[in-house]
Amino acid sequence: MSIKIIAEIGANHNGEMNLAKEMIWAAAENGADYAKFQSWQASKIPLGPWDTDEPFFQFKNKRDFYESAQLTNEQHYLLIEECKKANINFLTTCFDRERVDFLSDLGMDTIKVASCDSTSKTMITELSERFDNLIVSTGMTSFEEIKELNNHLVQLGTSFTLLHCIAMYPTPLEKVNPDRFNRIKSIVGNKGSVGISDHSLGTTWPIMAVMAGATCIEKHFTIDTKISGPDNHMSITPDELLTIRTFCNEYSKVGTKASIDPYREEIDLRKIIQNRFGDNS
Repeated sequence: MSIKIIAEIGANHNGEMNLAKEMIWAAAENGADYAKFQSWQASKIPLGPWDTDEPFFQFKNKRDFYESAQLTNEQHYLLIEECKKANINFLTTCFDRERVDFLSDLGMDTIKVASCDSTSKTMITELSERFDNLIVSTGMTSFEEIKELNNHLVQLGTSFTLLHCIAMYPTPLEKVNPDRFNRIKSIVGNKGSVGISDHSLGTTWPIMAVMAGATCIEKHFTIDTKISGPDNHMSITPDELLTIRTFCNEYSKVGTKASIDPYREEIDLRKIIQNRFGDNS
């Protein structure tokens, strides 16, 4: 069983490309399969609560953060090239339909859809026409909506992964909701695959999820939780990423045996040691 790990760098780089490149290498060196970013366009965001005069970390407000941390077209290419050097797959989240054509020309076979767009059927349909595989988070989404999303993806005939997600930053362990994961898994069945997009602290829930059948683990990732910004403080560090990778590799080796009878090696050993110290029958 192959378990994919997505290091969600997102906007943890705060628009600093050298920092983004450092994070790519750290993700690659500690076992991630994907270094994931986010492809939004701040100009598409209407006036709203992000336009207040309230400072947002080192930014003057949330819009300033969105504008500073967004990736330009050129920066997408720079990060893709860095991922190639580090031998890790580049991945990003598409946040609007105007970005579909550009992202589909970057050479990726997989695209991510955020929880907030899990009901965006038109965009999901357009993405399915341009990418081989869709990964869709399901935070903030009702169970009926998840069933409808699953049916839509099945009808599209695309390869897909649904990620169980709780949209709390961070998510308390008592709210990670394994039962919800299991119900999503039962809905998907053999039509797609399931995983988690996890916002809890540490490695406990990812490890539990793998044991419950998750084949994809997405975690926010940083090289230093003290870096300013909205997500760095709740992101896993390189050592935690390596812990998850090591567990996944070991877990993938665990075999399953259809029969409950002893192995041949056990039978051979039994012949040697049974009643070794006398007849105990």
